[in-house]
Amino acid sequence: MIGAFLAGIAYRLVRRTWMAATGEIIGTGIIAPVVSALFVAPVLMGKAIPLLALIPSFVCSTVAGAILGVLALRLLKRTGSIDF
Repeated sequence: MIGAFLAGIAYRLVRRTWMAATGEIIGTGIIAPVVSALFVAPVLMGKAIPLLALIPSFVCSTVAGAILGVLALRLLKRTGSIDF
């Protein structure tokens, strides 16, 4: 949810899809693992999770998803299905 929020704010400010993708990467890839490791895991699991164990997996999956999302939007725009 942090990434989606930052993606929406970034897109609203700049109106560029690459900026929305950047907001998604920062929010989901960097901020969300910190929140998960420091707040969510101790409350739900009763123990802390090493932060360095979460960040690489979050960043890799978020970068891949952001690239696919931007490519999908460009393809839809090229076919005339959407206009943004």
